[in-house]
Amino acid sequence: RLRGVADRTAVVAPFVMARNGLMYAPPFSGRRVLEQDPITGEVREIGPDLGPGTQKYAACFVSHHGVLWAPPFAARHVLRVSPRADATAEVAEFPPDLGGSPCKFAAALAVL
Repeated sequence: RLRGVADRTAVVAPFVMARNGLMYAPPFSGRRVLEQDPITGEVREIGPDLGPGTQKYAACFVSHHGVLWAPPFAARHVLRVSPRADATAEVAEFPPDLGGSPCKFAAALAVL
């Protein structure tokens, strides 16, 4: 059970640790990115509503710049989460539109 998350049915991709000490998970069937403080356990939804649907994102990785990228599984765009040291994060969909077909990317690997 995720405290602080309004949609109790939301399913997310795996959480990844960011440089700001917080963990982030892109939505699989949820509508927003989740941010978790691993010390307090508090979880909150951040960023824009990414709309209805399932199987949006199934993977996420952290680049050498500290930006989190989630390649689309069935979503139309790559998702970018830019954590900041002040414990805030910018969430944006990255063009181009890759179409809504499922199973585009099921995993991601970053070589740093």
